[in-house]
Amino acid sequence: DRANYFGNLQKGVLPETLGRLPSGQQATTLLELMTIRAFHSKKLRRFSLGTAIGFRIRRGVLTDIPAILVFVARKVHRQWLSQFQCLPAALEGPGGVWCDVDVVEFSYYGAPAATPKEQLYTELVDGFRGSDPVIGSGSQVASQETYGTLGAIVRSRTGNRQVGFLTNRHVAVDLDYPNQKMFHPLPPNLGPGVYLGAVERATSFITDDLWYGIFAGINP
Repeated sequence: DRANYFGNLQKGVLPETLGRLPSGQQATTLLELMTIRAFHSKKLRRFSLGTAIGFRIRRGVLTDIPAILVFVARKVHRQWLSQFQCLPAALEGPGGVWCDVDVVEFSYYGAPAATPKEQLYTELVDGFRGSDPVIGSGSQVASQETYGTLGAIVRSRTGNRQVGFLTNRHVAVDLDYPNQKMFHPLPPNLGPGVYLGAVERATSFITDDLWYGIFAGINP
């Protein structure tokens, strides 16, 4: 039986029934149901939104009959379909083991449609990305090939007390380039942007002096 089944499967001949139940043993285990579903997966994918293993529902009542649940957008009466479009009442697997097929209407409630870019970004986010004439925490900054977020505006405690900003090391430091220059919102090779300055220093990590008493060394 298994040899004949797999032979027919390769030829595209599926042992299915329309309006009648097979005469073999009915599936009772999860493994049997999954095996039958796997053998008929090609056709089930073609005519459904998806499938599941569960129990058949009759007239709105959940039964204890194991079945393959086939989800469709809308149920259509058999008279409006060709024979090749109709889902069988049952599916049969190797050795004559079979199970019911329960067709269930299903909709992706609340699934968002593709949103246009102009609706996706708020005015605030657009400002961070360069449309705002001023920058601050959250604004987009970039080096030559990477970009990220400005963390904070800071002032140096030494020297001429220059004003600068903090960002993540992987955003500001690119070892492929000798001069680490920063732009907002993008570097010239990626889009419009304003030159902000060069990287003053970079640290591998920062720890809390109060709790750990350790400060990261400054990279060369």
